[in-house]
Amino acid sequence: MSEEAPYVYWLASPRALQDHEDLVRRIVFQLLGVSDSTRHQFWISASSGWMSYTDTQRLWRKDGQPAPGRTAADAKKKAEVFIQRFKAALDERAAQPSSPLANLVIVPPLTPLDPVLVPRVGRPGWDHWLYRAQPQLARDFTTKLDVLGTCIDMRIGDAGKVIGFSWRWRPLTGERTTATATTLAEAITKPTDEEGNSYENRQVYVLDGDGIPQYYLSPYHLVNVENEYVLAPASSFSLAISYGVVARDDGSSDVTAVVGGGSGRYEFAWATYTYEDPWLERGIRELDSSEDEISDDRGVRITTSTANVPAGGSIVMVHVRDRVTGAFKHHQQPLFGYPTILGESPFAHGPAVA
Repeated sequence: MSEEAPYVYWLASPRALQDHEDLVRRIVFQLLGVSDSTRHQFWISASSGWMSYTDTQRLWRKDGQPAPGRTAADAKKKAEVFIQRFKAALDERAAQPSSPLANLVIVPPLTPLDPVLVPRVGRPGWDHWLYRAQPQLARDFTTKLDVLGTCIDMRIGDAGKVIGFSWRWRPLTGERTTATATTLAEAITKPTDEEGNSYENRQVYVLDGDGIPQYYLSPYHLVNVENEYVLAPASSFSLAISYGVVARDDGSSDVTAVVGGGSGRYEFAWATYTYEDPWLERGIRELDSSEDEISDDRGVRITTSTANVPAGGSIVMVHVRDRVTGAFKHHQQPLFGYPTILGESPFAHGPAVA
C-alpha cells in the first residue's frame, strides 16, 4: 500500500440532497420514462442521503410476470447505461447557474460485481436480476479504495427495465484535503491463523450507518485479527473507538472510551437512550463523565473518558473530537446491565405467578 499522504473527503449534509428530492425524482422518472407516478416510489433519506426507487407493479409481482432478461451481460449493460445517463443528467443540472446540485458527488466511481438472479417469492422462477457495484475513492494519485458501508443496487426486470434501485451512498461536497498516513505495527501487517494461512490486510474508506453523525471519509486499515476483521486508523484524521465495561452490583456500568489514532488529546461528549423507551419519549440523555490518561502501545499518552450508565438495556453513544487536529468520530453500541442477585433468587422454587 502506498505511503503517500491519503485524501480525506468532506461529506455533504444529507439534507443537501433530500431538500431537493422532487428535482432528483423528476430526473429519475424522466430517464425511466415514467408517465404514471402513482405506482413508482422514490425517496431520499433525510438522515443519510441514501436514495431508493421501486416500480411497485413490476418488482415482486405475483401474477404471470415474464422472466427477466436472458443473460447477466444484458442486465449489467442495462444497469450501467442507466447509471451513466443518471450521472450525465445530474452533471447537466449541476452546471446550471445557482444549481442546488452544484459540486455534489452523487454518482461515485464504481466497481461492478457480476449480476445474479433473484428468485420469486413463494413460487418457482426468477423475479429479476440484481446488479451491484462498489463505490470507490482515490486514496492518492495511484491507489483506489473501496468505501465500506456503501453499495449501489440496481434491479433489472423483464424487457431489461430498471424496476428498482437502492443508492446507499452519501453525496460528497467535492472538497478534499490530505492527511498524514499512519501504518500498522509489523506484527499485524499479515496475521497468520493456526493453520498458517496468512491474510493480506487492506485499506478502505468507511461510511457509517444511517443517522450516524459523520463529516468526512478517511482511510482505515481493515485488519484480520484471529479471523475477525477490525478497523485501525490509517490517517491522522481516522479515529477508532472501543469500549471497556465494568459492571457494578446495582446494575449500572462504568463505560470507558479508548481511542486509537490522532494526537491522543481528545474531548468527549456522552449520551444514552434506553430500549424501554423505543420512541424516545424521554429523549436522549446526556451523561456525566470523567477523564484519565493511559499509555497506548506506542508509548503515547492518550486521554480516556469514563461514564456511568444506569441499569437496563440502552444504547451508549459518545462523540470524540481530537483537540489538536479537529478529527471527529461518533461511536455507539448496545449495553445491558442488571443488578446482581445477592441472596436467594425469588424464582429458586418456581415462578412467582402460576
